[in-house]
Amino acid sequence: MSAQLFAEGDRYRLFAKLVYPKLARARPALEKCYCADNGRTALEPVLRLGVSLLQDLDGVPDRQAVELLRYHAGWNFALNRQLGDPGFHPRSLVNFRHRLNEHQQSGLALQTVLDALVEAGLISRQCLDSTQMFGRVAKMSRLDCVRETMRLALQELEAATPPTERPVFWISLWERYVESQVDLPGQQPNACRQARRSGRRDAWQLLGWLGEPAQARRMAGVQGQLLKRVFGEQFDVVAGKALPQPEEKQLIEETTQSSQMAQAQESGSTSAPVAETGAETAVSSALRQPTASPEADRAQTEFPGQLLASAAVEPKGKGELSSNRVQNSHDPEATYAVKGQGQQKKEHVGYKVQVAQSVSEVALADGEPTGNFIVGIVTHAAHESDELGAEMMEQEQGQMGLDKPPVQYADGA
Repeated sequence: MSAQLFAEGDRYRLFAKLVYPKLARARPALEKCYCADNGRTALEPVLRLGVSLLQDLDGVPDRQAVELLRYHAGWNFALNRQLGDPGFHPRSLVNFRHRLNEHQQSGLALQTVLDALVEAGLISRQCLDSTQMFGRVAKMSRLDCVRETMRLALQELEAATPPTERPVFWISLWERYVESQVDLPGQQPNACRQARRSGRRDAWQLLGWLGEPAQARRMAGVQGQLLKRVFGEQFDVVAGKALPQPEEKQLIEETTQSSQMAQAQESGSTSAPVAETGAETAVSSALRQPTASPEADRAQTEFPGQLLASAAVEPKGKGELSSNRVQNSHDPEATYAVKGQGQQKKEHVGYKVQVAQSVSEVALADGEPTGNFIVGIVTHAAHESDELGAEMMEQEQGQMGLDKPPVQYADGA
């Protein structure tokens, strides 16, 4: 019956003959993703790996894939099953993919198919090209990026820092970046300029506090490190320039006085002095310093947010900005790139994907499906060149056991 339903060239027979044995051979690698002596009895991972491949081949979602497994003769023949064999819930496919990702086995299906194609002699020449992959983030201005990074850093620090250990300027920063929402595009130019000045001053001040030895544990947080990175990308610590204006000094002093009064009230005395911390001393010293030495050059420091008594913070010029800088603090690795020129110009923030596929020189009629196969996918930063992507693809294929193709087609990039 199967010989009548599925001829020698039928894709389900080819799958059962060439691919399924490779899937069964991959079972030891799949077993490592499961715990042998804990939890419920696992569903057969080879079956779910095969279903994942077939659903990609037929372009169907999880629920429809499970339905096809229940009544589709071709699917059951390809997976060495009989119609009526027990199935599983569609959610199991989602859990299976998560399990593969957690155990660094997300490329196992592609590797299995490639092994079968190599043995069949179907891969020799390759074509390599790149495509844009947009990040799932909104486009941000430089100021928006700094403000959002400050908000995330403060929220991280708020959970890790008891109220008694927070710096005196904490309340003003929390109100400005966490409890307030500023619609900068609709603001007046003066308001935007003030926001830029306060942004670089506040980031500098917070990083200076985090740079103290006592705060090393808090500085190690993900958002604290991101703030340090964004500050270094957007600003320069410059010596020999005027320091913040008097109204900024007044803001710090007022915050310090209110914090001291609150602490004194909590201790039961309104006149007890509160010792100034190292952070307060550094801030006060920096703000009281009227000018710096005219001969001072640009400050070179390992920690860009460190409070320097004779330095100020200046935004970098557009030409000084790095191409790999953070564009959105919610996806720090998504970078800006532009492809093409003129009317073909396309800008995006995200990543670049290199796709390699086999090349066959068989002439095809209009509408006839191609016989080529995807043999490699590499994701890298959007701003990086296609030449670097080609080198990464060669390394990736080498790790999968593929030899460098004798002929490779590529575009000018």
